[in-house]
Amino acid sequence: MRGKVNRFATQIGQDIAHLLFQDQNKVISNTMETGGYSVDATWTPSRREGEFSDFDFLVEPYSMAYKSPIQRAQVLRQQVQELLPMMPLLQQQGVEFDVQRYLEIQSELLDIPRLLEIFRFDGTAEAGSQDKSSSQSAITSRNNTRTSVRGGATDRAQNQDMMQELLSGMGNEPQPGSGQTAGSF
Repeated sequence: MRGKVNRFATQIGQDIAHLLFQDQNKVISNTMETGGYSVDATWTPSRREGEFSDFDFLVEPYSMAYKSPIQRAQVLRQQVQELLPMMPLLQQQGVEFDVQRYLEIQSELLDIPRLLEIFRFDGTAEAGSQDKSSSQSAITSRNNTRTSVRGGATDRAQNQDMMQELLSGMGNEPQPGSGQTAGSF
């Protein structure tokens, strides 16, 4: 059934394209802006070149497939999860993630209006209103280095250290884990 509907929609789209192309009175006004310039892109019968059969019009009505709001929310969630690891790169390009808008959309799609009640947005950091030179990245990295330092050790640890020093001095035999070789001090 879905295939029949898609084929029907494809045929309707092609028929409309044919009617628009062949109509000798149809004028479609359009202006395109590019690079600060405005270009007149009005489509008139005198500007049409060739025959309709010279063009390969194919209308694919893929967007006609029904997706429930829950499915759309899931697709949105998956896209956000896919993009979040790239946030540092996106932020370098001036892209910000609008958490408030994301929650509004999820609330609407999932029909959970109370979702917005559990988060408070004070409006101090509206999307796009921050000065980019003074804003800091929300994602930071931290490098922790662990260094063992003597001192403050427990009595038991101090006793073990003392025993190892005593044993290593007697007979100059290396002790496991001491890092010393025979004959060294």
